[in-house]
Amino acid sequence: MIVPLVGGGSYDSTVYCRCQGQVISDFFVKCDGDEECPNGGWVHPHCTTDLKNKTQEEVDNIEEWYCEDCI
Repeated sequence: MIVPLVGGGSYDSTVYCRCQGQVISDFFVKCDGDEECPNGGWVHPHCTTDLKNKTQEEVDNIEEWYCEDCI
């Protein structure tokens, strides 16, 4: 999944993911923790322990997922 854009067509990478913008990538997975998620509801798969070795296709096929901070 690609994180939704904000403002003028870009996203603030410091709002999303556990890495707080250290990783430059537009490939994210949505956390079903939504508004309560401390990572803005979107996390880079490679910034997680359970998704980091999955392909983009495998990540795209996940129906429900909660990041490590929401579990």
